[in-house]
Amino acid sequence: MAGILRENLLAVGTIMKNILYLCLLLLIFPLCKTELNSVHIFYYGHSCFEFYFEGYRILIDPFTPEWFDYELPRGQFDMVFSTHDAKDHASFEGLNIDKLFLASGAADEFKMISNGKLSIQKGRITEYINKKKFTFRSVASYHDEVQGQKNGVNGIVCFDFCGIKIVHMGDIGHVLTETQVNKIGRVDILMIPVDSYYIIELEKAREIVKQLSPTLVIPMHYKTEKSSNKAYENDLENFARMFDTVSECRDYHIVINEQMLNVNPRLFILEYLKKID
Repeated sequence: MAGILRENLLAVGTIMKNILYLCLLLLIFPLCKTELNSVHIFYYGHSCFEFYFEGYRILIDPFTPEWFDYELPRGQFDMVFSTHDAKDHASFEGLNIDKLFLASGAADEFKMISNGKLSIQKGRITEYINKKKFTFRSVASYHDEVQGQKNGVNGIVCFDFCGIKIVHMGDIGHVLTETQVNKIGRVDILMIPVDSYYIIELEKAREIVKQLSPTLVIPMHYKTEKSSNKAYENDLENFARMFDTVSECRDYHIVINEQMLNVNPRLFILEYLKKID
C-alpha cells in the first residue's frame, strides 16, 4: 500500500513539475507571434492606392489617364473599390478585376459586381484571406457642404486588415457628423484629400483628422507636376504646416505592421509611382 502511495505521489510531482515548466515558458514568451500582421501600401498618385495583404491585391480609386500622367495600375486585382462615380476615381479600363465594389455614397453600402452579376452589399462585410480576418464597409457622405446638391455623394471606405484599420476618405466635402465618426470607429491610417480647390478646405480637412485621431495621415488628391487639374500647387505644403511631425517617404511603397503604429501621430507623405517609359 505504501509503495502504491509513493508511486502516486511521484506521478503527481512529475505533473506539477511539467505544469510549472509550462508556466515558466508562458512568462518568458507571453505574447510571441509567429509573424507580425502587415499590409503593403502602394501609392499610384491622386487618390489611388493598392493594398497587398496575404497575397491579395486590393485597389481603390483608379484614375483616368486623360487627366494624369501617372503610371497606371496593372495586372490582376482580387478587389477594386471606388468611392464615387468620377473619372478620377472610377476608371477601370485595362484592369482585370475579380470583385468590383462601387460605394453608394447615398447609403452605407456597395454595389458589388462579380462574375457579371450585380448585388448590393450592406453594412460591414467580412472575408477571410489565408485565415486572417479582413473586413470593410462604406460610410455615406457628401462631396460638398450642401448635402450633395453641388457635387453629389461620396463613400468613405473603411478597411480592417486583421486589426490594422485604414480609412480612405474619397472626395469628402465636409467635416464629419458624430454618427459618421462612430461608424468609422478607430483609425490607424487616414487617407485624406488636401485639395482645397475641388474638395474640402484645408482647415476642415485638419478638423477631420482631429475627429478621427489616426496614428498616420497620408495626404492625397493634391496637385503635382503630373496632374492637369486646377488645384492649388501649395495645398500639400500648407497642410503639412498644420502638423508637428511630418515624415516624407521617397518611395511609393511602404509596409505597415502593428509595431509601426505605436508612434506619435504624424503626417506621412508618400511619393507617387514614377511612370515607366
